[in-house]
Amino acid sequence: MAKLEGVKVLDMKDGEVTKIEYEGEVYTKIDGVERKPKPGDKIRIINAHKITGGRYKNGDILTVKEYQPRGDAIVEHVEVEEHDIAIYLSEFEFVDESELKPTVNVGDLVKVSGNNAKHEHRDVAGWGKHSQGLVNYGEIGRVTVVESEGIYVKFVGKVITTGGYEVEGEFYLEHGEYEPLTFYDKPAQVGDKILINEHAWGTGGKYGKGDVLTVKEVREDNVVNVEENDRPISPIEFDIIERSGENEFEETTKFKAGDFAKVVGDTHFGGIKKGTVVEICAEADYDDDIRFETLNGDDYDFAKAESLEKVNPTERELTFFRAGRNIDEFKEGDVVEVLEDRALGSENKAGDIGVIKKTYESISDVYDVFVKARGIHYSHVADTLKLVAPVESRVDLSGEKSYA
Repeated sequence: MAKLEGVKVLDMKDGEVTKIEYEGEVYTKIDGVERKPKPGDKIRIINAHKITGGRYKNGDILTVKEYQPRGDAIVEHVEVEEHDIAIYLSEFEFVDESELKPTVNVGDLVKVSGNNAKHEHRDVAGWGKHSQGLVNYGEIGRVTVVESEGIYVKFVGKVITTGGYEVEGEFYLEHGEYEPLTFYDKPAQVGDKILINEHAWGTGGKYGKGDVLTVKEVREDNVVNVEENDRPISPIEFDIIERSGENEFEETTKFKAGDFAKVVGDTHFGGIKKGTVVEICAEADYDDDIRFETLNGDDYDFAKAESLEKVNPTERELTFFRAGRNIDEFKEGDVVEVLEDRALGSENKAGDIGVIKKTYESISDVYDVFVKARGIHYSHVADTLKLVAPVESRVDLSGEKSYA
């Protein structure tokens, strides 16, 4: 079979191509089938634009109402049932129908983690049934009924803050508004979140079944003390529902040459500000001092591991740090690469090289970009651009300020 020419890969997952562009059209692979969005499709927001009007965010699951192909003055997008803001194809992935089916059984514990409401942007859930109030993300309940569209749970003795009353009866959550609770192996660690179970005893009125508490100390017999009260709690009385990882400090903060870190504490010379991203030059010496330098190479210092926080900046983020800039900080005259096709309705395509022509004081994340091949300036949101050459490093300007 002849190789198809002119295909551009837009996205991959686990080494498999999931989204391509061919002759100006975008194709997304779902269950082995490449197709366009259609009414009724469920989509999950994974790369929400900064300009969303607050109507949607990453993680939201929405329903496609209409698909709009690209036209002379139209950027390819979908319209959804939940709101009237157009969503570009690069902002979402398709949701397999199996993900929307019940994943829990009666008796399971679940944690509230999302909402399916059209106009609810707070971290609360429960609009699926009228007049029952709302429940905050993170609340834990036990499943009492499983239905095709949702589940009923019981929050034992919990006060739902948005309603101001105790929910002792059954509370309804739609599928997609909760996640099964995961239990971690004992013993507990400092910082773990524990859920008091039905074996609570000798509580002295300090805690009860259903309480979620934070471990502040673990004794040799694995009895824990918590931040919320002064009553020791036996391991049989609780389950661990969130692992802190605080006991893994030594492993997670071991630095080696080439690692990147953010300065969060005191340094030997004190000349590098907190918050600066630096590159590690070598492992800690015999005094446990770690040498590092700024990303533009103009300064260096030493610090203990506790004064450094390991970070993993992307290639795009590194271009800003090496220029001594904050992420998404562009200046007039910067050479940039376009990362997204037809962003904000422009004719620019991913891979185009252009120059920042104009910045806006009133809109900090929008920039006018001139791509010579297009012959016109188009506006771009900062996260659709990559810094290629800061204006300060350009040698082609010769004192000129005409970047187009």
